[in-house]
Amino acid sequence: MEATGLKLTDLSDGILACMAADESRKGNAVNKPFAELSARYRKKAMDFVKRFAVRILDDDAEDIVQESMIKAYRNIEKYDDTYAFSTWLLRICQNTAIDYIRKKKLLETESIDERGTGNGGMTSSPEDGLISSEGENLILKMIDNLPKKYAEPARLRYIDDLSYRQIAGKLSVSIETVKIRLYRARRKLATMI
Repeated sequence: MEATGLKLTDLSDGILACMAADESRKGNAVNKPFAELSARYRKKAMDFVKRFAVRILDDDAEDIVQESMIKAYRNIEKYDDTYAFSTWLLRICQNTAIDYIRKKKLLETESIDERGTGNGGMTSSPEDGLISSEGENLILKMIDNLPKKYAEPARLRYIDDLSYRQIAGKLSVSIETVKIRLYRARRKLATMI
């Protein structure tokens, strides 16, 4: 690379991702191409996580971004360069943030039960069958409690995993309207947590 005069900072995301995948396959402990991708997108990922999960503390957001970067690194070979690297990485951040929120909500529920305050006789310990699908059910209930104009796009985006364009087509609204409604839905959901 040095012979050509190019630096990692000069290369596109797609080329860096391919190089990072090659380094990963070789089992190299130091993956400079991925380090460059990480440096490029760490701030964007932090900003995204903070916007997506409004009530997450800065330290927690940093943990989520770090865990997301590790997941991206471990799965770099699965990256499809027909899509923007940032889109792929931010999807990982989103899923990691959702997992974090689910775990945190479940842990809070367990803490209440352990103190003996209970929740109407229902238990929420792992031994009694509390599984991740119940976390999903909780999120579904929260989405269902939103006003209809926010619940529909939230369900389509976070449950059905549709793109903004697909949601806009399905609801017969503009992409900007979808973005605004999802932003407002996230804000309302944050107050429910």
